[in-house]
Amino acid sequence: MPILVRAGNHRIAVLFESLLLRRVVQAVEAGEVPADRLAELQAEFEASQAKPQEESHAEAVRDMAERLAMPVLEAEQALAAIESQPTMIRELLMRRIAEKWLETQREAYEGRSSQTAQNRLKPHD
Repeated sequence: MPILVRAGNHRIAVLFESLLLRRVVQAVEAGEVPADRLAELQAEFEASQAKPQEESHAEAVRDMAERLAMPVLEAEQALAAIESQPTMIRELLMRRIAEKWLETQREAYEGRSSQTAQNRLKPHD
């Protein structure tokens, strides 16, 4: 369940983490994602804090490149472009990234939930 963490500026990373954690708490409370998703995300953020920032940044760039099927250099340039934006634009972009990630988590959870419900409805031989 990797997600872009600790990329670049520490203040931006902390803002993104708090935004994402807040949204995941809301989604857990609404029953949109499993409660363990919050614990996994918190553990991932804590693990990233234990690493040197350069290492975390490199990991985040590789993760982003893999997710977007783009070369690492282009992912690095995209992150630099985001980081160079005014605060309001950066925050808007971070919110969109967080919402898109949360959407994928909801879809995965809904898919598992509906599959489980279908399995319960099947007659057992």
